[in-house]
Amino acid sequence: MLFEGYETFVGVLAALLAFGALRVFAPDRPVLRQAGLLVINALVLLTIIGEHTLIVLAVLSLLVYLAARPARPARPADPARPADPARPADPARPARPADPARPAQIPLPPRSLPPSSLSPPRPPRPPRPPSLPRPPSLPSPPGSSIVLAAIIALFALRSDAWLRGWVPALEGPLLSVERVGLSYILFRMVHWLVENRKGQIPVAHPITFLNYIFFFPTFLAGPIDTYPNFHHSAHHRPRRVEFAWVMYGAGRVVLGAAKTLLLVPLVRPWAMDVVVVEEATGWGGGPAMAASLLAYSAYILFDFSGYSDIAIGVGRALGFRLPENFRTPYLATSLADFWRRWHISFSDFLRRYVFKPTLVRLNRWEALAARRDVVTVGAYLWTFLLCGLWHGSALNFAVWGLWHGAGLAIGKFWRERWRPVWAHGRGYDFASMLLTFSFVTAGWFWFHYPIRLS
Repeated sequence: MLFEGYETFVGVLAALLAFGALRVFAPDRPVLRQAGLLVINALVLLTIIGEHTLIVLAVLSLLVYLAARPARPARPADPARPADPARPADPARPARPADPARPAQIPLPPRSLPPSSLSPPRPPRPPRPPSLPRPPSLPSPPGSSIVLAAIIALFALRSDAWLRGWVPALEGPLLSVERVGLSYILFRMVHWLVENRKGQIPVAHPITFLNYIFFFPTFLAGPIDTYPNFHHSAHHRPRRVEFAWVMYGAGRVVLGAAKTLLLVPLVRPWAMDVVVVEEATGWGGGPAMAASLLAYSAYILFDFSGYSDIAIGVGRALGFRLPENFRTPYLATSLADFWRRWHISFSDFLRRYVFKPTLVRLNRWEALAARRDVVTVGAYLWTFLLCGLWHGSALNFAVWGLWHGAGLAIGKFWRERWRPVWAHGRGYDFASMLLTFSFVTAGWFWFHYPIRLS
């Protein structure tokens, strides 16, 4: 469970009241509001990860900010060449249009003209000023590669206790790097660096950048917001009381709390252990495992989407429109449709920064340029292998990722090549929904139960 008690909601309520006071008393001072939000983010994160981890992440965030590429200066325009004065047309005598039936004949110039009929020579044109050279393309900042390497190292340290054993400092005050919330901070750092290197994100105010990195509603489990969306909400001039936003946010918080505090405890016992199912029902073998996996499907959806509802609701009450993270994923009619509905912000991150770059790099190989099938399968397997290892370094997470990667590749071939003509309609969609749900539910077995090689 992401929430173990009611203390979290008390802290969130205090943060909302504090930031609401800033919005009421300083509606026209965005810098003051952002500074107050930064203090609130720091205080909330201190209770979750501790001061040592917060200091490490703050230093890394400043390195990310300093490694960003500055905005390219605007290229000055070439000085305009003075145009020759044209002879103005007489408005009283407009030109008569030519007869379309009789196209006009262009008279041929005479072979020679008398000297008296020659027009006076035109003055020579002034020389055209040389065009300004195009500014050279800005190289990638050397610090960005180092920062990306540090981010990847923190990813590995978060998910692998064996690696943390090699670094004695991480076994002490920095042990909280294993918390899942670190991933979402690192995701935002990667998004900032990559989009900044593409020229899509200019260097912004450092307080706004730090608030984007450490925004406390999205710390534990997302959603992963983009910086342009966050920047727009941060610099939006608020009204003194945005009653509709506050009420909507309160409704989403209540909905998320109902999922995490009421529904999750109901299904958690069956989801965590198949023995509990066998003792409660008397079933054994396959039926007990199927019931446990169904309970686990409900458990992980209620827990994860419940937190997303709380994060979106708190963000909306603070004046930030966070992206939706779940849209009825178990009603998906294909595995690709499922990943467009499940953990949407994370799926978009994988598609943008892992799947598409992998396709581009594989297509550059001459041996694979003509093998689109191999490229597609390789990109799916690699992307979801990383997706599985992000959840944990154990072998079962890697198998779960490959399970979904192979399913996505097979689904793509089915839609594009293998699906028969008759595979359409409501009956087909319903059967596809049941098949997709069964595939996803069976995959939770690899996600939950560890694989023992010995």
